Amino acid sequence: MPAPGAPFIAGEWLPQSERMRPEFDAEYVQGYSEQVRFIAARVQKLVGVLLDRGRPAPAIVIVGDHGSARRLDLIDPAKTDMHERMSIFSAYYLPDSEGAALYPEISPINGARALAMRYLGADIAFLPEASLFSTFHRPYELVPMAR
Repeated sequence: MPAPGAPFIAGEWLPQSERMRPEFDAEYVQGYSEQVRFIAARVQKLVGVLLDRGRPAPAIVIVGDHGSARRLDLIDPAKTDMHERMSIFSAYYLPDSEGAALYPEISPINGARALAMRYLGADIAFLPEASLFSTFHRPYELVPMAR
């Protein structure tokens, strides 16, 4: 168990020998959970401040960049739990928008496009819903993942 107050380090930056320790899963879940609770409390407070400001009501978008790295292998995609890694948190508060073309499985890129169309009058099409993965050694070689 890390020392009290020690920073939680996301799994992708740990050497494989560290990730293979028997304690890793429990430590990772605890550290990740603590980060989620900390961020959730801060975001909840910020959203409250934004909503209390009155009119005009703000559009609020909260989007993560990726899911957990507990079962991530940066060298071999076949050893990665893609469902876990590709699970991305997205939350939208869009007043007076009647959904702004959002749908349950919308990706962050298409969520941004929906907002640009609704609020900025952009004339752009949605992209196919896809998740792409790359390894540490080949960051620009994008591998499509099943959805």
